[in-house]
Amino acid sequence: MIKKIIIGVILLVLAIAGYSVFFKKSASTPTAALQTTTTGVTDSSGNAGADATVGRDFLTTLLNINTIRLDDSLFADAGFAALQDFSRPLPEDPNPGRPNPFAPVGSDGGVVSPVATNAPSAITATGATFNGTLIAGATNVTRWFEYGLSIDTLSNKTVPIAQATAGQFSQAITGLLPNTTYFFVAKAQIGTVIATGSPVSFKTAQTAGAH
Repeated sequence: MIKKIIIGVILLVLAIAGYSVFFKKSASTPTAALQTTTTGVTDSSGNAGADATVGRDFLTTLLNINTIRLDDSLFADAGFAALQDFSRPLPEDPNPGRPNPFAPVGSDGGVVSPVATNAPSAITATGATFNGTLIAGATNVTRWFEYGLSIDTLSNKTVPIAQATAGQFSQAITGLLPNTTYFFVAKAQIGTVIATGSPVSFKTAQTAGAH
């Protein structure tokens, strides 16, 4: 890192020095061709357009440069070769925040969802009781469950119920198929934001009355 900084400083100094040399040279000895093109050009005070001539001379000089030789003897110096890089990698932030701060709370995995899906209970061949927890209570809260035969097709939804405070909630479900795997999630709407708990799967019993 230190070597790179020193090289950058050297190149910057050389560039400034070269600019100063070429600029002064162009200002004192403008070319005849450019003098011809600026003849008669004056500003509001009556002075000749010297600034335009100097600028054009400088550009012409830069365009005519074929090679630039830099003194690289510094890099062969023992002191330069002995320089060491003491840079250290930055530690990773254990809590970098939400990937998308504008996404609804709980939708991007950056913040713990205010609603959690708990394991089901009272599982039978045709029914079960879904359980969830409202972690953060708020005004105007409505919660419900969504379930289906795959995590991508939770096409069934229970009736939304208002809940004013944090705590557990449940809903008994009937009409399920025996010996079948189901997926469900707990959901809650807090104001205009809909939060979703993690999906949970379970399998119904094979025969009626089995648990």
